[in-house]
Amino acid sequence: EKDAVGAENVTNTDKLDSADEQNYGDQLIVVKALSRFTIMVPNAGFMKPGVLKVGDLVAISRKKLKLVESLPCKYDPGVKVL
Repeated sequence: EKDAVGAENVTNTDKLDSADEQNYGDQLIVVKALSRFTIMVPNAGFMKPGVLKVGDLVAISRKKLKLVESLPCKYDPGVKVL
């Protein structure tokens, strides 16, 4: 079940445990939301480390505030409103 909040901009990535490359949940990502707040969210295990770059759009789980998936640029809600 993917309950995503919407598009968020990735501002920084920081891998906590570099010893285990297969454990994708040990990665914290700093996310700047469209509502102008910045949060640090863990990777929910759906994405491999190194996939995200600064400025990418991601979906965040609403219930647990975890990174769910990377979104294509065409789903930017700020562009749809204009």
